[in-house]
Amino acid sequence: HFNGDSIPLLIEKLMVCDQSAEVQLWASKCLSYLFQGQAILDYESAICVKVLPTLVRLSKPEHSVRFRADAIETLAHLIEESPKLQELASISDRLIFTLADYLHKVDLPEPQYVKLRQSCLMALASLTLSSEAIRRKVIGTCGVPEHLLSALEHPSDSIKAASLRCFLSLSRSVKQLRSSLKDVELWKLLLKLLAVSSTELLRESSAVVCNIILDFSPGNEMLVEERVLSRLVDLTRHEDTAVRVNAVWGLMNAAYQAGSNVKNELFDSLGADQLFHLMHDLSPDIVIKSLGLLRNLMTDKSDVDTMMSIHGGDIMQHVCKIINESTVPEVSEQALCVLVNIANSREGRDTLMRDETLIKRLVQFMDSEDVRLQCAAVMCVTNLAWSSEEGATGRQVRLEELGVKYALQRTAKTQHTPLSERVKVAIEQFDAA
Repeated sequence: HFNGDSIPLLIEKLMVCDQSAEVQLWASKCLSYLFQGQAILDYESAICVKVLPTLVRLSKPEHSVRFRADAIETLAHLIEESPKLQELASISDRLIFTLADYLHKVDLPEPQYVKLRQSCLMALASLTLSSEAIRRKVIGTCGVPEHLLSALEHPSDSIKAASLRCFLSLSRSVKQLRSSLKDVELWKLLLKLLAVSSTELLRESSAVVCNIILDFSPGNEMLVEERVLSRLVDLTRHEDTAVRVNAVWGLMNAAYQAGSNVKNELFDSLGADQLFHLMHDLSPDIVIKSLGLLRNLMTDKSDVDTMMSIHGGDIMQHVCKIINESTVPEVSEQALCVLVNIANSREGRDTLMRDETLIKRLVQFMDSEDVRLQCAAVMCVTNLAWSSEEGATGRQVRLEELGVKYALQRTAKTQHTPLSERVKVAIEQFDAA
């Protein structure tokens, strides 16, 4: 404090019009950095009322290109993690139209244009991160999609990366994937970017692929036809953890609700050994996505029977190792979800029922304090006990002997409604026998 005023308040007093634009920008930067570092979280009202409007005002054409670029980049970082600030910025003094105008080069020297363009793309990426309405507004602003696309072919890696972040924000929206973005041949440029050596560009481009390769995306079929799956498989061996996460995530999304031809191509390209290797990666995120990939490869009963008849022993060995050793709840949940799918087929049920240690582990999970693990365990025993499936009576008798029904009765006392409903369905299977 100085004369009773806190340091943030003293800095705020420098953001007044009688101070130079340079002083106002540096004051805005100081408070932005403090806010982003969570040092002044109780100062949000001042960020909304003073800092954000100041940065928007300093981005106007009357200031130098370097100055505008600096203000816009600061704004991009300030609003990145805050939907509230994104919403406020989107309606502040025609900011979106200002950013769109700056994407046109006019008569700027190339170095200045690169810096300004990069800052604008970063700001647009932050603006469109959370809100569907803001995405529509940006996409509807004249020329923005075309500028984003052309930026992917710019010689500067920083421009490419900033554009990819915009596409990543926009591709979070199903509506944008199905409408505006489908007319943009983004996927063709992504294939080129997936072949570059730059780790930063690989991180960004593989993240966009994760979204557009989903079944509902218009680019899905094209990406599969152009053998992007094989490139993602290559990237699962990349030294950078973020790239590996995105590569496995992309494969997981490609397998989601995919036909047998896509699943077969994916699994043949990846190989069982590499999939099992990824399931024990040091990164929990990679383990989670690898388990999600295995789960998506085994959604239909026929898929499960085929996979279990060929790789059942190895699958059970690796999944059970994770279930017995993992201390990360999210990892354990995904491993249990794999078992849920396995238990939905004849071959899978027979395999699980032969492992009494695993059944007892499911009972332990039903007594867990983590409701996610309880739900997954209950779903698994529900599939094992399903009364209309052949051999259900014998399985139910053995499950009851191993304490499953008693565990369900204990879990039925839960106050968690979704879990309670799942338990009810499970108990009904035993009562229907």
